[in-house]
Amino acid sequence: MQPGGVAVVPLPGLTRQAVEDQSVALAAAVDRAADRGAGDRDAQQAVAGVLRWLGATVVDPVLDHLGVPAGHPSPPRVWWSPVGALALLPVHAAAAGRVVSSYTPTLRALRRARARPAAPGPTLVVAMAETPGATPLPQAGREAAAVADLTGATVLREAGATAGAVRAALPRHPGVHFACHAVADPADPSAGRLLLHDHREQALTVREIADLDLDLARLAVLSACETSRTTAHLPDEALHLASSFQLAGYPEVVGTLWPVNDRIARAVAVDLYRGLQAGSGAAEALHAATERCRATYPDTPTLWAAYVHSGR
Repeated sequence: MQPGGVAVVPLPGLTRQAVEDQSVALAAAVDRAADRGAGDRDAQQAVAGVLRWLGATVVDPVLDHLGVPAGHPSPPRVWWSPVGALALLPVHAAAAGRVVSSYTPTLRALRRARARPAAPGPTLVVAMAETPGATPLPQAGREAAAVADLTGATVLREAGATAGAVRAALPRHPGVHFACHAVADPADPSAGRLLLHDHREQALTVREIADLDLDLARLAVLSACETSRTTAHLPDEALHLASSFQLAGYPEVVGTLWPVNDRIARAVAVDLYRGLQAGSGAAEALHAATERCRATYPDTPTLWAAYVHSGR
């Protein structure tokens, strides 16, 4: 949408079958990379191929129409609102280096997010380096300590990070950062959950989070696996952990599309909060953090392309 109205940009290569083929190829490549390690060359090349297709088919025609040059020192903000199977693809990653990307399900949702006043206040960090019934996350504790050092955050960790403790603390903290395991449930998206200390008895699910009403909410950072994963069965529903925090009142949410590396998650989180402390907005800070990761690992897109910003 532009001041003069809505502009239609022809995308002849964007057919239903092509999008479905690319989404299947991406899912298979991400699964291979997770199973064999992030260095699996064939899987990474397949992800890079999907990004090239998205760039040539969707991103470049749109940004060329908008007159956005490549390599601009101050890249502009762009909000993407993909529908159907296109919502399964990382359009933002195909635009990496050219614009600061965010997602919004609708223009109304974006207006609502922008209308919420900024609420200053402390950040809550929830960290689970050791989780009952799950593999250890050795970097989660270090991530929590680094974020707390930068922000003066309140930290709930391990046995103190129960579902009840987190629910009680959220209304007092405009910002929240989770460094833990998360599980998406493609069969029942509302059952997706964050794995806290008591997750086997009292899970913190998409449904429970969405039912919260947090007046002070400002920014939620979900430094966990597949917190923005959309199911192929309901791509337009956008029902996942990241969207549940938006429904709870957070005008900005940072999430992930697929499993993320523990060490990379810590590095991205630290860079993100350094950017925030320097005065950048959340989208710009995440963009800078993932751009640094992309420069370090140019041939391993699964390490940086998973991170997404949603909201204002």
